Amino acid sequence: LVGFAEGEENGGEIESKVSMNIFVNGKQVRSFKDADPYDTEAFLVECGADLLCHGENSIKIELESGGPLNYSAVLSYMSAERKIEASAAGYKVSRSYTLVKPVQKENKVEFERLHSFRNDGIVSIGDLILVEVVVECEERSEYFILTDYLPAGFEVDKEVERTLLSAPQPEQLHREVHDEKVVYFATKLTKGKHTFSYFVRPTVKGVFSAMPSVGELMYFPDVRGNSDETLIEVR
Repeated sequence: LVGFAEGEENGGEIESKVSMNIFVNGKQVRSFKDADPYDTEAFLVECGADLLCHGENSIKIELESGGPLNYSAVLSYMSAERKIEASAAGYKVSRSYTLVKPVQKENKVEFERLHSFRNDGIVSIGDLILVEVVVECEERSEYFILTDYLPAGFEVDKEVERTLLSAPQPEQLHREVHDEKVVYFATKLTKGKHTFSYFVRPTVKGVFSAMPSVGELMYFPDVRGNSDETLIEVR
């Protein structure tokens, strides 16, 4: 409501009809004449790769009548390389897999770290594996989402983590476990490093790819980062 009030105060009332032209790299891709400014779905414009070029690209919006004009842009693409590498645009994300063994110590159960890997690794069916995703924030964030994709045939072991998982988690954290991924939601994330942990077990033999873990802001997904892709052989 506050944002809406500020918009009304700064921008004034939106006129009933708007006319505009949209250009990508100098080529007109859409034209709107006397369009309803409140029909936001009608103004969606998708640009294929044939309109883009290497290096800098330009988007021009030419308003002929009506207004004021509000806009947003999102870039999405598919990567063609054989193995995806880590990238950072606001967050640095790294992921490791560690084979662990439960050990009874006095009146509690802890885990002994046996072997860790980040890129390629070899495990056996039934091994208990600790997955740790480290997110490094450049500044304080709100409404952060971390999505970690499971390799095919891997299942989250919730029973084990109830007794073994002791790593501190970010405050105000919510987690969802799906068949193909584990998703964390944090309403607040302080500057610095944060570790998200859970346990998995492989259930079938083969060579599987764990797609990169992705951290991003819920309402500004361009502020993001991803880990390396990991290849895991299950014997």
